[in-house]
Formats: sequence, structure tokens, C-alpha cells
Amino acid sequence: MFSGKRRSVSPAIRRIPKQNVIQNVKQKCYEQRHVLIVLDNAGCHKLDGLELTHINLVYHPPNTTSHLQPLDAGIFRAFKAHYRRELVREYIQCAEEGKPQTANLRWSLRAIASSWKEVTQCSIENCWRRTGLLCLSPSQQEDEVEENMTLAELQRAIRTLHPGAPENAAENFVAEDDAAETRAPLADGAILAQVQCTSDAEEENEMDATEDMPELVSKACARHHLSKALLFFEQQRDAASSAAISNLLSNVAAAPTSFRQPTLYDVLY
Repeated sequence: MFSGKRRSVSPAIRRIPKQNVIQNVKQKCYEQRHVLIVLDNAGCHKLDGLELTHINLVYHPPNTTSHLQPLDAGIFRAFKAHYRRELVREYIQCAEEGKPQTANLRWSLRAIASSWKEVTQCSIENCWRRTGLLCLSPSQQEDEVEENMTLAELQRAIRTLHPGAPENAAENFVAEDDAAETRAPLADGAILAQVQCTSDAEEENEMDATEDMPELVSKACARHHLSKALLFFEQQRDAASSAAISNLLSNVAAAPTSFRQPTLYDVLY
């Protein structure tokens, strides 16, 4: 409960629970005081027959994770607002270009990476506040302003697609899966169905992966399109964007001529 796998968690993060949580629990028990530990109600967290003298384990009620857990209530919510704003904008662009309103895996990975970068440090620090477990001080309003701005942008994008959308459409879109069941015990039949994948499904997945494989772009093609973008922003008198694209043109010129397919790490980092 208080440790992680060595390869998946950095040493600095592993030391936080080891030095703080466990040490504090031991100290309270030594002082003959009682400790209340609140846990997610996942089946793997429940220990039948466990009897503790000074520690009480309390599990979240069903379907309350998005409201009670700081990570879900604050960080996930901010991330989903940014991601779904980009998703609606992508749909708008598809509609304007007469294309199907779909988002492939490659686009989704890029949107995930950019949306996560937009989650501010303030939102992460204040995620406890959204659960209502801590009092809100006047100095902790910055992330509310950020969220309201993101929701306003999402609302405008939604109304571009659906002019008759209600005023709370953005709020509902971000929170629509808050009560979704994310885990449940699997029956034997469900386990077998997951393990025994049919050859038709595997073949279909392979075909989809082949269709989504991006073509390699030459340096000449990259320079051509970036030059067009540079001309566009110069005509818009956007000095910041023009400077950014000029830097990209320099990067293209300095890039090696050999090609390789991008990896998942390249997309996210």
C-alpha cells in the first residue's frame, strides 16, 4: 500500500510514503492513538479477516472516486477539460474540411501530451481543495480562474459545433464519465473472453495499425509547409508565432537526413 515498483517510481517519490506515512502511523500507534486510513474501494485493497488494534480502514463508497480522491477531483478534471477542448476543436476542423469527425490514436497521443503540459502547478497543489476535505483560503483561487477560462473556451467550441448547446454543456462534457464504473470483479466467462481473442479481431487490429502508420516526411516537404505557415503569421503580424516557426525552420535545416519511425516516447516527451 505504501510502496511502488522500483523501476516505475523514482527513488525520491518512493521515499515520501516510506518516510512520512509509515513513520507517522507507527508513531501514532506507539502513542496508543488511533489511525484512520481512507482507501479506494477497489477489490484488491480489501483484506478479509485483517484485525488491527489501532488502525481503522475505511473504504470509499461506490462511484465516489471522482469526488473524494484529490487526484481525480483536481488533476484529472483539469486534464480532461484541456483534452476535451482540443477534441472539440479537432471535430470543428474536420467539419470545416469535410472530413469524418474522428480522432485517431496518433492525434490522441499528441493531444494527451499537450493537455498534460497545460495542467498548472497550482492545479496540482490545490487538488485536495476540490474534495472539500480542506478549507479554501483566498490565496487558492488561481486554479479556479484557469479552469473557468478552459471551460469557457470549451463552451465556445461546443457551440460552434452545436449552436443550441446549453450553457452548462462544457461542464457536463468534462464530468460526463465521473460516475462511470472503472473496475468490477470479473466472472469466469469474462476472463475467458478477454484471454481468448479471435484471429479475426487480431487481423483487424493489425490492419488498423497499418492504416494509421504515418508516412515519412522529407526535409524539403517540412520546409515547404513551415515556410507557408511563416508567411501566414507574418501576414497576421504575429511576431511571436513567426519567431517560433523561424526557429522550427532552423531545426529542420539542422536535422539529419536519415529517417526513422517516431516512437511513443517521441510523441509524449
